[in-house]
Amino acid sequence: ATLIPDARLLSDRFGLLPQLIHPNTQGRQAFVYLNGRVHPIPEGFSLMQPTRIGSIITTRLLTWPGKLRLLGEYWVSPRPTVPDGQPDDESLESFAV
Repeated sequence: ATLIPDARLLSDRFGLLPQLIHPNTQGRQAFVYLNGRVHPIPEGFSLMQPTRIGSIITTRLLTWPGKLRLLGEYWVSPRPTVPDGQPDDESLESFAV
């Protein structure tokens, strides 16, 4: 809660700021097990969305075609919507393949 500014403001407003427990950010990292090894999720990935191009290029988690596809995602058009204006549901298989 202490990493989110609005949460701090709300806690302060209700007099709860002294009771907040500060998170331990040391060692705060996610890993993936692939090909018999543990690999760190590349720095700059936020909810599996890349925010740093260098991280994509240097990671061993993606093949070169995968890296190029991910970098090209910016130019991919959104999925068509159904008549009610909402995006059509997409299966996991059609998303991943």
